[in-house]
Amino acid sequence: MSTSFLKKYKVIQRVGEGSFSQVLKCQDRNTGLFYAGKRLKRIYKSISEIMESPEIIVMRKISRHPNILYMIEFH
Repeated sequence: MSTSFLKKYKVIQRVGEGSFSQVLKCQDRNTGLFYAGKRLKRIYKSISEIMESPEIIVMRKISRHPNILYMIEFH
């Protein structure tokens, strides 16, 4: 996990795990708000490789809906 992520968020607990990622309950250190964080298991070599990953592409394309979590940022 990147140091910029760990500076901004505190990981509270692991909520679940799938084939490609883990879901984490995280708390913003400044506001105290809780978020779901998704940690991909694959190691990426460049930012362009991350931007082209299926996980990121799908999360950017999904329109907002009350029952779907949307991506705020990635590290």
